[in-house]
Amino acid sequence: IAFVIGAIIASVIGAIIASVIGAIIASVIGAIIASVIGAIIASVIGAIIASVIGAIIASVIGAIIASVIGAIIASVIGAIIASVIGAIIPSVNGAIIPSVIVAIIPSIIGAIIASVIVAIIISVIRVIIPSVIWEIIASIIGA
Repeated sequence: IAFVIGAIIASVIGAIIASVIGAIIASVIGAIIASVIGAIIASVIGAIIASVIGAIIASVIGAIIASVIGAIIASVIGAIIASVIGAIIPSVNGAIIPSVIVAIIPSIIGAIIASVIVAIIISVIRVIIPSVIWEIIASIIGA
């Protein structure tokens, strides 16, 4: 009887300990593997999505800004040429030429300042947008 009871108790305790240890080891290894694979997949997908979205947004914004700058430059050059021709034709009057020069200089300075501001805005947007998108994607995937 003692031998039978001892065998039963030993097998029950052994089974409990083995299942507990096995469950702990399995859950730890599973959690490690899952987190590693999840992190790799999340970073790869996040990087691809962020770069694609960033490239699309940058190209769209770049095209819009380029067309705006082109229009500004064209209008400035057109205004300068028109004012120069207008100054040459009635060049008898010496007061016209100085007034044309005075009108040209502010328009050139204005065009330069506008293009500099636009260039700064482009560079800021190109840096901010991909990083914001990446943070959003990373937080969504992480959650």
